[in-house]
Order: sequence, then C-alpha cells, then structure tokens
Amino acid sequence: MFSAPALLIVAGLAILALACSLFPVAPTSRAALAFLVGAVICFFVPVFFGLVIAVGTAGLIVVDALLGARRISARRTMPAQLARGVASAFQITTNKLDSEHSSESTASVTTKIRQPSCADIEMSQKEARDNLRATTTAHRRGLHTIPPFATRTTGPLGLAVWHQPTKNTHEIKVFPDLPAAYRLAHSIQQGRFATAGLKRRGPLGLGTNFESVREYFPDDDMRTVNWSATARTGRPMTNQYRVEQDRDVIVLVDTGRLMTAPLPLTDAGSELLDIGEEVSTTHIVTRLDIALDALCGLVSVADVMGDRSGVVAFNSSVRKHLRPRRAGARAVIRTVFDLEPIPVDSDFEAACQRVGKSKRSFLLILTDFMDAQSAEPLVRALRTVVKKHRVVVAGILDPDVSRILDSTDSSDPLLEAGASEMVRAAQEAVDRIKNAGAEVVYCNHKDLMLECVKSYLGAKQRAAF
Repeated sequence: MFSAPALLIVAGLAILALACSLFPVAPTSRAALAFLVGAVICFFVPVFFGLVIAVGTAGLIVVDALLGARRISARRTMPAQLARGVASAFQITTNKLDSEHSSESTASVTTKIRQPSCADIEMSQKEARDNLRATTTAHRRGLHTIPPFATRTTGPLGLAVWHQPTKNTHEIKVFPDLPAAYRLAHSIQQGRFATAGLKRRGPLGLGTNFESVREYFPDDDMRTVNWSATARTGRPMTNQYRVEQDRDVIVLVDTGRLMTAPLPLTDAGSELLDIGEEVSTTHIVTRLDIALDALCGLVSVADVMGDRSGVVAFNSSVRKHLRPRRAGARAVIRTVFDLEPIPVDSDFEAACQRVGKSKRSFLLILTDFMDAQSAEPLVRALRTVVKKHRVVVAGILDPDVSRILDSTDSSDPLLEAGASEMVRAAQEAVDRIKNAGAEVVYCNHKDLMLECVKSYLGAKQRAAF
C-alpha cells in the first residue's frame, strides 16, 4: 500500500502534467513549495487526511490557474530605425480585458512582460510588470529582427502562471551615427561652424550652364559672342551663361579587407579602451562603420551647401553606385547603411572608372593606410581622376599604435619598435598618395567626420572643384 506522501506527489504531478499539456499554464515555485509542505505533513497524519491534502493542494493550483486565465492584449511600440550607438525608447503596454470579472479581480492578477534581445541590439530592461518602458541601443549597422515578446500572468495566489507568447517580430534598420552628422550640418546651416568654407562661390572663369542668347553689350566678354546668331540677326549677339553654384560630391567607400580591422569602442562610442582593461560595455565596430559615419556627415553638409551627392561602394567589384543627385543625402545613406566589409582586395581602378568621366567633382575616398605596397593599387587609380576631380583620401589612425607610442611606459621596447615601424609604413603610403596628387586626411576615428567636412568646405571655398 502506497504511503500518503507518495499519493500526494503522484496525484499532484498527474494533475499538473495534464493541465500543462492542455493549456499554456505551469506551476510556480510557490506551488512546488506547497506540495513539499503537504508531503511532509502527510508523514504525521492518516492516509485519508493525506489524500485530502493532496487533492486540496492540486485544487488550489487549478483554481488559481482559472482565476489567472485573463485575456491580455499587449502592444509594442518600437522605432523602425535606429542610429548606431544612440539609445532610443521603446514600450510594451498591456490591457487586462475580462468582461465577466470586476476590475478589482483583474487588478489582483500580476502580468509580467519579457522582451528578448537579439545580437548587436541591447535592451536596458527586458522584464517589467504590466508596462515595459526601456531603451534599446544598436551596436551594429544593418537590418535586425527583434524576436517576439511574451506575457506571463500569475494567479492571485501565486500558484499558477500562464505563458502567452506572441508571434510578431519587429524589423529595425540600424543606420550610422546620423545624429552627429545632422548636428554638424545644422551648425553649418546656422553659421556656427568656424571655417571659411561657409562662403559659397561659383567656379573660376565661365560657368557651364547655357541660359539664353541676348544682345551684345560693350562690356561683355568676346568669348561669349554667338556668331551664328549674329549672322542671322545682323547685330552682335552673345551667349549668357548661368554660373554654377551646385557641385557634385561623390564618396567612394572601400568595403574590402582593409576596412575589416576592428575598433573597440565604449557604449558612448567616443573613447577607445586600453588593452587589458576589462569593461563589459565594450563593443566592436569596424573601420567601415567609422567611415560610413564620416560619409553621413559629408553628404548631410553637402545638402546644406546645395550640392549634389552620390556614392560608389566597392571591393573586388563595384557593389553599389548611386549617381549624384540634389538633396541626395537620404538616398546615399539608405544605399550604404547595411554594407559589411569582406576580406578581399579592393579594385580601386574599377571604382575610379565609374566617376572618371563625370563632371568635375569632389571625390572622397574612404579607405585605410597600411603600407606603400597595399596603397599601390590606390595610387595607380588616382592618376586617372586627379587631373579632373578634387580628390581627398581619408583613413583612420590605428588606435592601438597611437596608444603605444603615446604611453610613458617603455617596458616593452619590441612593442614600441613594431608600432614605430607601422607608423613609418603608413606614413610612406600617405606620402605616395600625396605625390599622386590627392589630399590626405589621416586622423583618429573621433575626428574623421569633421576633418572630411573641413576638406570639402575648404575646396568649395577655393572653388577647387
């Protein structure tokens, strides 16, 4: 004959197994504790009372599960777009709907919300009661899918819990650091950017856009005389040109192996961490991520200055090509926001051929400098575009090398020697690019956007393109 504790455990487990197989309900830790206490008590009471305790405990769990069976309507409000490294608020709210019960009964039921995170998307809070208000931060560009959230309703006695998962996912497009780009463009628009590049000027000499034919005046340039119209009308006629105010700005983005090098950044995205420092908030970005931040700043400023902007993204072949267009910053950013670098050698000549025959433009080439050998394909390609276009090549200083050289601790001379050799090799590559006729921007990652914009504004002020 079975003992009372055994009957209690068998009966309780049988009832719970049946309920869990039919409904999305499960016992809580409080229910398990109740069964344990009941089993201990049954050692000291007759079998009949043991059966009563077993049935009573199981009955309480069933009653609590029925009381907690509420229809929960939940709504998730989350942005469809994020900027890398910038926190944005999201919210999941629930409404407890039960027309058969009073509001007091509904209020006694506890509802928890859980929102799982995905790779490269961080949630400041994943669980809350009734309403989940938190922030989400994306640490990598591209298209990400947020998994479905779930609600968990606990009965008034805390013995049973209902799981109600949802099936709706949420897609988020993560763009580069757009807020920094918009702040820079806004400061230029408001005249708060201290540079001479704010002064808009047309090209040196004649414009290129024909406007009309009019009668010749004595102070007109003889080179504008329209001899065909003069012969037809019998009096001097001249062509009138409209001086161009807008220019083409084209960004060539290298997405090859040179741009795969990682950069460890903090959550704020503004400081590099020292080697060996253990900080759990470190996030790894690539050189391409920083380069696309600079691209966003440049094309946003080009919109403010009234210029047309386009982009060519390439590695071993041209991946994406968007021709320059007026107010083209939004289109450019949407074209390249999800690019990822791949470990292949980049074909700079193919990229330059895409823009070599276009009108005179400002070309910004975003790549990396390692040594003269790796820069040789770029130098060869520059010879085909520097005669017609204003070319600026931009790269990022290696943060680890800079840290080693700036450190006062000279305990590792081999490490310092290696860092010095890397600086020498990179400087040799920079010199070769300058000798090819291009301007070079070579700075740390925090200043890349600003330095690229300064080069563009300086070239525009000098009417260099």
